[in-house]
Amino acid sequence: MIGAFLSCPLKNTVLAQESIKKETSVPPPFDFNPCIRILSIDGGGVRGIIPAKVLERIEKKTGQPISRLFDFIAGTSTGAVISLALTKPSIGHPEDPQFSAKDLVGFYERDSQLLFPPKSPQRDEEFFITQTRYSPDPPLHLFDQTFGKTGLESSIIPVLVPTYNIKEKKPFFFKSWY
Repeated sequence: MIGAFLSCPLKNTVLAQESIKKETSVPPPFDFNPCIRILSIDGGGVRGIIPAKVLERIEKKTGQPISRLFDFIAGTSTGAVISLALTKPSIGHPEDPQFSAKDLVGFYERDSQLLFPPKSPQRDEEFFITQTRYSPDPPLHLFDQTFGKTGLESSIIPVLVPTYNIKEKKPFFFKSWY
């Protein structure tokens, strides 16, 4: 099962060869490839530990970091935290990720109560007014301490973080390419 996941079933097909012959306009950051492996990670607050554990298992089974198994990663809210951490380059080896999925499981187990406090009646009122489940001002020192200040453009592979601008009432996309 994992072997099929690591290879592209379309790579050497007639369809792929015909597509390569045609002039195609593929938007950045991708060159033409008949198979692009995309990982999308939903938000969900403290429940981010669930995809972190699934990704930990995938890394364990394959012996590879997630950034080598996918061509593109997108994530919203807590999924964005996971996406960005898994694509943050290591200081000594920028082609390798600084964090593994196992590291993220530890992060959620250790720090989730600080980032995602238990539900309170006040939070229900805040949600009604701001339409956000958690404070828009999380303890940023925790992110700085854990993940540092590496820029998005340094990501090992392309990363997309879709957000919503409440004031302008429209989506905004943070992306690692220009």
